[in-house]
Amino acid sequence: MLESILKFRVDGKILGIDSEKALQILRFSSITPVPLTNEAFRGVSVVGGKIVSIIDLGLSFDLGKIDETLDTARLITTALDSDIYAVLVEEVLGITFIKPENYEPSNDDNKKIEGFYKENGEICQIIDIEEILKEMDIAAFSASKVEKLNQDNRDNSYAQDDFSKFLFFRMSSELFAIDIDIINELVFVPEEITPIPESETFVLGMITLRNKIINTLDLTTFFGFNPSKNSNKSRLIIIQDDKKRVALCVDFIEEAKDIEKSQIERVPENFKDNKIDSIYKDENGEIASIISNKILKQLIKDYHLDEEDDKQIEIKGTKESSMIEVVIFSIDTEEFAIDINNVQEIIRYSNATPMPNAPEFVEGVINLRGIVIPIVSLQEKLGFEKNITDTTKILICNIKDSKIGFLVDDVKEILSIEDDSLSSSKGSDTLFDEIITLDNGERVILKLKVDKLFSDDELDNLKMEDNKE
Repeated sequence: MLESILKFRVDGKILGIDSEKALQILRFSSITPVPLTNEAFRGVSVVGGKIVSIIDLGLSFDLGKIDETLDTARLITTALDSDIYAVLVEEVLGITFIKPENYEPSNDDNKKIEGFYKENGEICQIIDIEEILKEMDIAAFSASKVEKLNQDNRDNSYAQDDFSKFLFFRMSSELFAIDIDIINELVFVPEEITPIPESETFVLGMITLRNKIINTLDLTTFFGFNPSKNSNKSRLIIIQDDKKRVALCVDFIEEAKDIEKSQIERVPENFKDNKIDSIYKDENGEIASIISNKILKQLIKDYHLDEEDDKQIEIKGTKESSMIEVVIFSIDTEEFAIDINNVQEIIRYSNATPMPNAPEFVEGVINLRGIVIPIVSLQEKLGFEKNITDTTKILICNIKDSKIGFLVDDVKEILSIEDDSLSSSKGSDTLFDEIITLDNGERVILKLKVDKLFSDDELDNLKMEDNKE
């Protein structure tokens, strides 16, 4: 027999749950929606430093959707099989101790209703919150322990020995490229960079990245251009050699792609300035200057922080964490991530040739260096509206031995993620297998499991014959 219930209001109706099953009552916080899920599953949020799934009780009972902007809106956390969930309600009314004569158990087959409690002329439906969560079948997310990253697991069937992968970027409108093997990650330019007195003009200062201090260099100034103007398109390229790192500030990241080695022309010895090693002309005739790995390694050697300095700012007692690398991209106002092992390259948007009788989310096909690749609007596949802009990119991904390009609004950064920033789904069939939390929980990013995007039939329909022209 229930001893007390927590009463709350949903779409004008009074509902209640066993108060012992209510862990916390919290003000509404921001929710990151999860595409292609049950409508009542509003998304995920960070509660107490953990990822929690949020269920709209109004929608789960076929009532009205809860207006989360109400001042009275609250989240009630509860547990199921040791996992924490939260339900969204319009207003919490308080705890009521049960008088047995006013309680009537439910005789209905509806397992979501435990019974009814009548008090002061009001009838409160008492719901079984555990039954609701089981019926929703929402995968819980728990802290992940990342296995050691194995670069050898990447699909090398396309990027073979006759290809090299480069990151292309702009400095003062000029196109440059860096061998991707020397790049550790790409990050946004932080608001605060601590200047270093009496340093060279191209040394911007020091930044903190995951509890480590890294020197930041303005690559545009280093190459003799006007100083970089820090805008929302500016990025830091973290380069690494023998565990030593520096950050290079550039104006704009273009794309990452494989280049046939035969298309790369070495700069003649008498023209070399030790900074540019070779050049590449793209399909549009634009020339990119490929920066010498030798000069980049020299920058790392000259400007990395000494190990002793590094140790001074390490958090006491922390252990080295395992990491995974992800590509973070945006669709509409949301951010998503894909494991970099699934991403072969990132290219600029180009018009696709339509495919007859294809689903609406299929944009068409493109010819990428003699290989025909189907292009899917990831925006539409995930339930968003397709929007082509000058930042639109195509992610060329490997899915079950097929190569598929995904249209996304923009590629934000490439990040190495520590295991304590990851929460993994306990459901094996979930489309979003992990959730990344950054900036003390202020930034929540859904990690997409690309091989769950299509059914076997859909994938068969997308396959090109051997992916050849």
